[in-house]
Amino acid sequence: TQERGPFSRTITARTCGGPSGCLASRCRGPTSPGSGNLWRNLLCASPKLALRVRAERCIARCADVAAVRSCKLGFSRARFVGKHTLEVEQALESVLLELTTAESQQRLFVITGSDAGLEAYGAAVSRVPGALDRLAGLTEDNAEQTARFERLQALVKTRIVTLREFAELRQNEGLDGVLARLDPSTSRTVMEEIRATTLEMSRVEGDLLRSRRERVDLAYRSA
Repeated sequence: TQERGPFSRTITARTCGGPSGCLASRCRGPTSPGSGNLWRNLLCASPKLALRVRAERCIARCADVAAVRSCKLGFSRARFVGKHTLEVEQALESVLLELTTAESQQRLFVITGSDAGLEAYGAAVSRVPGALDRLAGLTEDNAEQTARFERLQALVKTRIVTLREFAELRQNEGLDGVLARLDPSTSRTVMEEIRATTLEMSRVEGDLLRSRRERVDLAYRSA
């Protein structure tokens, strides 16, 4: 319809064929068949129902956005967990590497009495505390892993004390003094316990990683 305004301006209004004053007459959407016409018909027939439908659609869109954000957060946490597990395994390897290096260099010094072997042994021993400190910082958020670390730390200290004693014995009494007191079974038992503890800690970290990834996957499928 066309009406003449007070300043002779033509005003055009769309109507839906409904009652006078229908809200759909003020809709500026498309006039061709489609969602625009459906919306105008619903708005004309039941304005309250139309507004409720629109509100529910808005809520659904917000829920979808929240689900996407939740999944993104879950993936971020999964990446962090994977990185953390890798760091723990690297720290375990570092502790074992420095300790075995100290052991092999101490054995070289005991056999040959070379100053190079003694120096390399001392350097390796000095790096062990730093490796242990790094591992302690990575496992302090898990009570069970902390208990395993404390056992590992005690075993490592025991082994270092033994290495130091025999290095000093070699310096003071020579190779014969070392051979007189050497008990290979004792040192072998301690190192076996150290390796077993590091393997156990590594296995636990792997289990934790798999469990957390499964929770992230479940959250993604449920979103």
